[in-house]
Amino acid sequence: MADQLSNQSEKYLADVVAGGLHPSKEAALEAAVTALREKNEQLPEVPPEDAVLVEEGLGPGWSLAPSGRCRVG
Repeated sequence: MADQLSNQSEKYLADVVAGGLHPSKEAALEAAVTALREKNEQLPEVPPEDAVLVEEGLGPGWSLAPSGRCRVG
């Protein structure tokens, strides 16, 4: 896992902090992670009994993760 952000992300974070939206880079990153978690929690789950039908419709190379979300490979 990379432990450095891209130059574009670093610049965006600096702009967010400079604009006063968040007090620090760390606070901006925490807010981003919280928003991502909330967004992912809103994804609908596929009931186990429907998973086979969904996987058949997705085609080769796709499957459902144990969480009911789609993944490649």
